[in-house]
Amino acid sequence: MRLFIRHIVIFLLFSTGLSAQQLRMDALEKSFGTMRPLERRTLTFTVYNDGPVTAHLGQPRPSCGCTATMLSNSTLAPGDSAVVEVRFHAAPGMMGQIAKSVSMDLHEESGTTTFAVLRIRGSVVGDVIYSPGMLRFTAVVGDTVRLQLTLSSNTDKPVRLQSLSASLLAYVDTTAGNRYHIDQVQSRPFTAFDLHLEAEQLMPDDSTRLYMQLRPTEKGQINGTIRVPIPDGELRIPVSGVVLRTRAP
Repeated sequence: MRLFIRHIVIFLLFSTGLSAQQLRMDALEKSFGTMRPLERRTLTFTVYNDGPVTAHLGQPRPSCGCTATMLSNSTLAPGDSAVVEVRFHAAPGMMGQIAKSVSMDLHEESGTTTFAVLRIRGSVVGDVIYSPGMLRFTAVVGDTVRLQLTLSSNTDKPVRLQSLSASLLAYVDTTAGNRYHIDQVQSRPFTAFDLHLEAEQLMPDDSTRLYMQLRPTEKGQINGTIRVPIPDGELRIPVSGVVLRTRAP
């Protein structure tokens, strides 16, 4: 009988611990929507304790410094809830799609575990928007690659476009054939390109084209960014391409 009672006590001790699955979020992903540069937005998440014992939460951990968090209550009795406030600041120069995360931790005697990762999405749009969102290409050594995108006004004032620049890296594979051998890759700056604007003055409700021409001479990959200064920040347009040694049959 004593052995039976001892087994019951041990079972109760282990069964009263809080499982991370007993903590519930009202959502795991929310959106800030569309923002302007330097704007601030706030989102709230709610965490519920559906378990039988008190939960002790850690401070939410944002993935970067542009996101701040605040937890209304770190100790949740059974049936209680707390609000997680997430504040985002569109810092100078930040443009395009935004994806951030916030990790939620639970403190227990056995240690600390992450019971949820909250996802925050949105976009920051300035005085000029561009399409498509990325320039991609596939080419053969010796080709002249011609790319273009559209820059459109998003303001009621004229915008001067100038001082374009690009920073590209070539990941060169010197082996024969078209197969990519990552262990043979050498990285080096890629400078064989030109940038050209159809018009440097962008009027309200107007658009213009940006042209990029590349002349790859080695097999591998080319990745980088085109930078376009605008009055309220800087557009950073990603470029990515694959260069083959020979044209596939």
